[in-house]
Amino acid sequence: MSTADTMQPMSPTIRSLSAAAVALGLLACGGSQSAGSLAELDFGEDLLAPDAQAIRQAAALELLAVSPDGRNGPASLTDPSFFHGFEVLGQTTLAEPALVLELLDLIAQSCRANDTSIAACFGPRHGVSVRSGGSTVDLLICFKCLQMRVFRDGERVHSGLLASTYEPLVSKIYRSAGLSIAD
Repeated sequence: MSTADTMQPMSPTIRSLSAAAVALGLLACGGSQSAGSLAELDFGEDLLAPDAQAIRQAAALELLAVSPDGRNGPASLTDPSFFHGFEVLGQTTLAEPALVLELLDLIAQSCRANDTSIAACFGPRHGVSVRSGGSTVDLLICFKCLQMRVFRDGERVHSGLLASTYEPLVSKIYRSAGLSIAD
């Protein structure tokens, strides 16, 4: 019998306390400084200026749920079933302006909230692709090791650090868009 078979559903009180704990964690990490528009997004030093500008102009995002078990062979770099070497488990377009802003703002807050903690695993589960102004900017995100890799037009151009406290909220947006996040 698995743990999932024996788990009981959370009571409304526990769910409310869990949501309050996440909210308090976000406030402690600077989460109260939300952007009111895409133009106000502040990624700190985790995105280079041209990439941040492209993201601020996004009308829609391509969300990708990826397998944390990467395959770095040459075929995976050109194969559309892979995203920068990681198998795509699902993808969808996020075009609702409020959700686009919410997701990008959570990523920006996560960038600003990292305290320079980092791990070495890099097993990403989240990907974001933005096409803007003739360029494509991709974010490959691993909340487990607190790293984000940034690609412009297929070339890795930068890396950034993240705070793990934002993962549940980012994953919630992915799930509400119909994507499953790998364990």
